[in-house]
Amino acid sequence: MAEYASIIKIDGTELPTPSDFKPVYKDYDSKSAGRSEDLTMTRDVIRSDMKQVTFTWRVQTADLRTIREAIKPLSLELTFFDINQPASVQYSTMTCYAEPTREPEVIKWDAFDPEQTWWKFTVTFTEY
Repeated sequence: MAEYASIIKIDGTELPTPSDFKPVYKDYDSKSAGRSEDLTMTRDVIRSDMKQVTFTWRVQTADLRTIREAIKPLSLELTFFDINQPASVQYSTMTCYAEPTREPEVIKWDAFDPEQTWWKFTVTFTEY
């Protein structure tokens, strides 16, 4: 049996497995980058492969609390499966912050036991 590996850890703590996961890798150019009058492109990359990772969970109330508690700090150490890594490595760790807007959405309310309510929750982490 293969060893189980979590797709996401925050500050060393495994979080529930997300239902959706979207990594984005961005390059940033300086203000001097752009097109000349003859439309020749000049790039001045000042940072490349900056990571931004979005996770969506569909979880019950207790797991949502765990996730929300984990993302409270202003600075986080996020370890996640990274498609940019070779198969021998597979994971990256980045210092990042969680987007400041948090909007949990009720998927299925349980009036008899709110702890059994199902939620959808999405958060984006951006590398410092």
